[in-house]
Amino acid sequence: MNTAALAFSPLAVQAAPIQSTPIQHTSLNTRGCYLLGVSFDQRKRRYRARCHINGKRIHLGYFDNPWQAHKAWQEAKVSALQATLQNYLEQPLVHSAVVRTLLTGIATLNADLSACRDTVSLSA
Repeated sequence: MNTAALAFSPLAVQAAPIQSTPIQHTSLNTRGCYLLGVSFDQRKRRYRARCHINGKRIHLGYFDNPWQAHKAWQEAKVSALQATLQNYLEQPLVHSAVVRTLLTGIATLNADLSACRDTVSLSA
């Protein structure tokens, strides 16, 4: 396995690829009352969508309402989790719990997108 970091969930602690850990963490204190991945830009008077992928903050765009911004965040996270899973499966040592965690995150996001609801958490 390449670089590993600790991925925490209520059910287990597993060694996970470093790319997956920023995807799974949420911080209510940082985002305040907005949906995951959404903030309000006072200067532009629009909602901004951003996410952290592979340790980098990615700007996803400005939107007229928080739901559009959150949907952009959800779609970006699905793509990031799928890429992380694909990269992880190419490693010589693969832990089934890590694969399950990534698949659960993808399934959660896809279900929320299909139902037009907000994603509250990606934790297992």
